[in-house]
Amino acid sequence: MFTLLILLLRPVSAARRFAHHITEFTEDDGDLPQISHDIRTTDRASIVGALKGLGTVYWKGNFRKAFCRSSRDGCRTSTGFPDRSTTSYLSHAKCVEFLESVPDRERSGQLYKMGGLSYFVFNELIWEADWKTSPFGADLALHRIARPVIDKIVDAQMGAWSDEGLQASVDAFLDKAQTLDETSISIWWIKELHKILLGLELTDADAEDFSRDARTIRRISVLPRSWAKRFAHRLQLVDAKYRRNFWIRKYENVIRNDNRGIFPEALLGHELRFVADYMLMAIVSVGGQSIPLLISMGLIPLLNKKVKLTDAVIEPFVWETIRTHPPLLGAGWWTPDLSEHQVANVAVALSDPEVWGEDADEFRMRNVSEYQKYASIAFADSARGRDGLTPDSRGCPAKDLSLKVLILFFSKWQQLQNEWDISTAPTGGPFVNRLDMPSAFMIARVLNRGWLRVRRRTWRLRSRGFTLRYCLLLAGDEQHAGRLNCFVDDRRIESANTQWKPDHAHVLGYSTFVKSRKPASRYRLRSERTCVHIRFGGRELQSMRVFCPITGTGKAGDASVELLNGIEHVVNTGKVDV
Repeated sequence: MFTLLILLLRPVSAARRFAHHITEFTEDDGDLPQISHDIRTTDRASIVGALKGLGTVYWKGNFRKAFCRSSRDGCRTSTGFPDRSTTSYLSHAKCVEFLESVPDRERSGQLYKMGGLSYFVFNELIWEADWKTSPFGADLALHRIARPVIDKIVDAQMGAWSDEGLQASVDAFLDKAQTLDETSISIWWIKELHKILLGLELTDADAEDFSRDARTIRRISVLPRSWAKRFAHRLQLVDAKYRRNFWIRKYENVIRNDNRGIFPEALLGHELRFVADYMLMAIVSVGGQSIPLLISMGLIPLLNKKVKLTDAVIEPFVWETIRTHPPLLGAGWWTPDLSEHQVANVAVALSDPEVWGEDADEFRMRNVSEYQKYASIAFADSARGRDGLTPDSRGCPAKDLSLKVLILFFSKWQQLQNEWDISTAPTGGPFVNRLDMPSAFMIARVLNRGWLRVRRRTWRLRSRGFTLRYCLLLAGDEQHAGRLNCFVDDRRIESANTQWKPDHAHVLGYSTFVKSRKPASRYRLRSERTCVHIRFGGRELQSMRVFCPITGTGKAGDASVELLNGIEHVVNTGKVDV
């Protein structure tokens, strides 16, 4: 058993196992290099080695420290981490220098993309009937067909998207939503991305199907080839291939009938299928995941009152969120004999003290000009090449689109920031340092708010008197129950320095509300006012609270009466549309 564990944890050395496979060159498309079948099917993926190195550092927020530990030149480059075959460029200057050289080195056959994201390498099983790699790692001749198409689509001048259209979509999404989490944001963005890239309108059900298919494709692709084949049935490999073909056929039909004048009319057969697959992978991978991730990471400090949005801080806030939580950790290429995996580690470059100062690991908003000069590396912008945008360019083509969507989203959020609160808190609270990744959380619209009197009871049901609680009645939806968040006072609401912790509030589900019309006889209260008796679950299953409205005139009393009415409405109707 111990020997098996050692074998699993040992990183795969592609150079030793496949050194005899030489990259083949053909005369096609101006003598561009092409990659042989044997190289394409080499099992380069070493997820065990990658997770062994990355898994222990990424979630703890000491990402930069782990890579710098394996560096011998002052955290400019590192070798042998997280895999023996990996060389990482860490400093901002080294990343820019490497990325700028990529298009020229690909043309000369010195580097090959080969497919994958950051330090994770995709196997070829999903695409083995076509290009034997993800479309991003296909031969340069195919890349030259698809890249100009997507560059044209995301160019605002081409009309595939506009500020007005994006603003309308953001407004409709946020005005309608009762709850928000990364999944609901992802469904909205999948629909919007299909509309932009293909002019294709998806329903919510279609978007949910796509999201499920995308998760399956990513899960299978990142595994070593031998593992994926061995557990093909459990991983639903056949179904994943079928669903990929389903979406490709759908995209092909849209491209053939394109009335926007964006797709070339000459796209047919093999080339048409490749462009459709390229679009699919753009949405499945970083294109479809980055915006939901960045919005989620941006919402946490806003809801925790660490940042208050104003017109002046929206753009730097968006840039700082991108800098501290880049959606792509790095961009990697391989040498022809697969002996070395060279990666531009943009996540570490975005915390380079030589550029960002000694407080690079802190969330601190800076001048927009500083971000524009240095933070574009988050999109691997330098990989466009020294000649500017060409068909050989790499890096994210949708930088301008991404920035515009984020700015418009948080501009709308500025108007709504007092109308939402945390319904399900992330474990450990909000991030403090770079790359801290909280667990899944959910926020909900505040339906009502006000002061309530709480009568505490011990397990012996002896009265401990009344205390004041400032309460927020939060909305629910078909999948999530509504909540009642109550605090000792309203300092949690007003203070910008108070950090959220799950134990700051009693979180109570609507389904557990029991209305007591005669609290005086049942709980020996000295008041005949109508109260609400609540039992709540979790660790305090046996605990009870009695909520009563504050008497008297004034805003506090009026608000508490409205809040209690809202609770009674939910109790009686089961609805949250108050």
